[in-house]
Amino acid sequence: MHRSVVFRQPTVAVVTDARVVDGTCWPSSHLVIALVLSVGAVFFRDLKYLWTIVTQIWFFSTPVIYDPARVEEKISGFWYSVYHWNPSTAFVRSFRHVTFDGRGPELVDLVVLVVVSFVSLAIGLAVFSRFSRRIAEEL
Repeated sequence: MHRSVVFRQPTVAVVTDARVVDGTCWPSSHLVIALVLSVGAVFFRDLKYLWTIVTQIWFFSTPVIYDPARVEEKISGFWYSVYHWNPSTAFVRSFRHVTFDGRGPELVDLVVLVVVSFVSLAIGLAVFSRFSRRIAEEL
């Protein structure tokens, strides 16, 4: 069955919510990944090859190119929890609410994104500051 998508004009508050999510949570999670990978790539030379595999799995587990409703009805249990609490899935779901539905992101998704971004930022800064002195020695 073909499902048609109706585009609605988002309100100013919805666009503001999307900019807050897009402007703070998404880049901070990428900063964490960059910090941890930069330290890890110094000590483990094969990390770039493993990271390629991880990003491919991560891409296909995030509903960027498919409708999340089609997946949510087919999985259950542990895999549903992994899929539902994926920070990228929460971001894409929030972005879809704004662009396709013309409404604001759900509060649960915003809370997940904010909590994950701040916790991961703290972890990433801790890892980078702990190993930053040894990076010059290893190179």
